[in-house]
Amino acid sequence: MAKEMTFKEVQKTIREMDKKLEKTDAEGWEAACVLLSAAFCGTGAKALQDFTGLPAANIAKWQRRARDAGIFKKGRIECEWMDEKAGGIAFFCDVAVMRGWLKRA
Repeated sequence: MAKEMTFKEVQKTIREMDKKLEKTDAEGWEAACVLLSAAFCGTGAKALQDFTGLPAANIAKWQRRARDAGIFKKGRIECEWMDEKAGGIAFFCDVAVMRGWLKRA
């Protein structure tokens, strides 16, 4: 059986991916936390808020953008993050989409 991930472990994983993000970009940090958390608690607003403890208004904004872009689809995540070569880049591109900086093709 797979071990359940905690929010602290999600944060640790993001810190390992980008050591400066938390200290230099609060919005980017939170969006990344919400995006990765969705892989463990689901894409619903209440589940994300309960899991992360982040502000509901921010979660709703990022969740809407993720749904509109097809990142969140029918309660699941549609992503290419597991690709060994480009997974990290794909993850942060999806964070940028959630922030409204990029459009997903």
